[in-house]
Amino acid sequence: RPGSFGHEYQDALQYAKWGEDYLKYDWCSSEDINPVGAYGLMRDALRAAGRPIYFSMCEWGSSKPWLWASEVGHSWRTTGDIACVFDDEKKKPYYAHSVLAILDMQQGLRKYAGPGHWNDPDMLEVGNGLTVNQDRAHFSLWCMLAAPLILGNDLRDMTPETKAILTNREVIALNQDGLGVQGLRYAVEDGVEVWFKPLTGGDWGMCLFNRTKTPKEFALDWQKYNFTDDEVSKRATDFDKLTYQVRNLWTHMDDGTTANPRKVSIPAQDVVVYRLKTPVYTTFAPVNPNATPQAKALLAKLYQNVKEGKIISAQHHNDLNPDRYMADINRIREASGKTPLMFGGDMGWDCQQVIDLSVDAWKHGRLVTLMWHSQRPMDQGRTDFRKQCQGELTDAEWEQLMTPGTPIHNAWLAKIDEVAGYLKQLKEKKIPVLWRPYHEMNGEWFWWGWRTGENGFIKLYRMMYDRYVNYHHLDNLIWVWNANGPRNIPGDSARAYDLFYPGNEYVDVLATDIYNNDWKQSHHDQLVQLGKGKLIALGEIGQVPTPETLSVQNKYAWFMIWTGFTSPRLNSQEALHAIYTMGGVLTK
Repeated sequence: RPGSFGHEYQDALQYAKWGEDYLKYDWCSSEDINPVGAYGLMRDALRAAGRPIYFSMCEWGSSKPWLWASEVGHSWRTTGDIACVFDDEKKKPYYAHSVLAILDMQQGLRKYAGPGHWNDPDMLEVGNGLTVNQDRAHFSLWCMLAAPLILGNDLRDMTPETKAILTNREVIALNQDGLGVQGLRYAVEDGVEVWFKPLTGGDWGMCLFNRTKTPKEFALDWQKYNFTDDEVSKRATDFDKLTYQVRNLWTHMDDGTTANPRKVSIPAQDVVVYRLKTPVYTTFAPVNPNATPQAKALLAKLYQNVKEGKIISAQHHNDLNPDRYMADINRIREASGKTPLMFGGDMGWDCQQVIDLSVDAWKHGRLVTLMWHSQRPMDQGRTDFRKQCQGELTDAEWEQLMTPGTPIHNAWLAKIDEVAGYLKQLKEKKIPVLWRPYHEMNGEWFWWGWRTGENGFIKLYRMMYDRYVNYHHLDNLIWVWNANGPRNIPGDSARAYDLFYPGNEYVDVLATDIYNNDWKQSHHDQLVQLGKGKLIALGEIGQVPTPETLSVQNKYAWFMIWTGFTSPRLNSQEALHAIYTMGGVLTK
């Protein structure tokens, strides 16, 4: 019988006392035991032991654990044991499989893997007698699989080649990538397998594996590999739209871009592994061709900041609660000794006060971003957030809004023209503004939101853009399209970004709002993909991200905490200190 059978809680407590970090739970002599119950019992025992212990399940894939074990173990073996045989099944022991046989057995399993629950194709045989080429291929492919990297060799006796393979940080980074998506074999051409792995920040891992025993000159035409990973990440390679920077992870050298096809030499049973880096460091000019010199300079500086790994800190001023704004500033100063570099204001109330505060912020060396909690076109008087901003327009009223010359369209023009008058004061003082109107449009809570299609929000945004750029000549505005992180919460949902995106010709910066600690990597990566290299930002946040989160969600140009969210109930002094003293965070 299994050694822990009937002693699960006793053994788990002993492992915790010993300070163990990893338990591999085998399945020998367990023919009459239900694996679901047996592994579930040991999971419960480990949790009760009071120490985090990685639970590695090893029943050799017999009961298809990928279908049921995601809430039980941290990883599960998908096959029988691996042998130190690369591809010749005749040379392996009867109970084991060759490296390539196990590789092939991973087909169809990637959708079951992810952070905290991994497919395990068994340990590495690197350094145990395979050729250097085979070792390099084996290690690279296990990294592309997001497999647990368990060394199976003698660490006391490693050749320089073995050590170099097992310590290649750039290849290991593919395996350890925070997105946690298992790679896929996308194509096989003349014995060469083409593998892709979606990575954080819009990057891709790419592995060209020559499975044959003869060297290959592989014609690599990037355009042949335009596809969307519909099964897991929903990410698209977009080679027809993007030019990636290419990094060779075994030569540790930059290797041009994906702009043109190339010939790639791949030795027998070896690999070439690339990291395809998203081109977010391309500097786009403002979408307004008549942008002021100050607006052009600010946008260029934001691009430079991101290229250098820097991010601007900002604090929103809700003019309904001016005292809370200063309380926020003081809490940040107490926690870190820093002051946010950017001022955020809202044109929904007391516009002149917002303009005056913006001018004062600029005079003191701070940047300015403004938004607008707008009334509905037909509303009058001081803005009522609940009844007006979060009010509704009927379909008929929306159609009027979209139709020039109608009463509702004319009322809308009057409102946006009034706000334009205030914004002109900033233009006259040569103050550039990161302008983010009609934010969170993909959410279901504002009158301007939730409407998809060309006659929905997209048209409203374009109408404002045309009025402000071509009629009012507000050339000091940098146009920020600001959505909310997509989520599916009844009564509080936010749809996919792309359903509301007006197009790159109308947008300088793509931003998202993140509340409730919803720091999904996809919120970041989908903006990168949608903007095709344009800047992205955190328009509003509630709880601050950890430095670890920002290290992988590293394309944001700024983050702005909403008014009142520095309170201890929402953000501790320790959290504020960590983010404001993080390297690369720009403050005043």
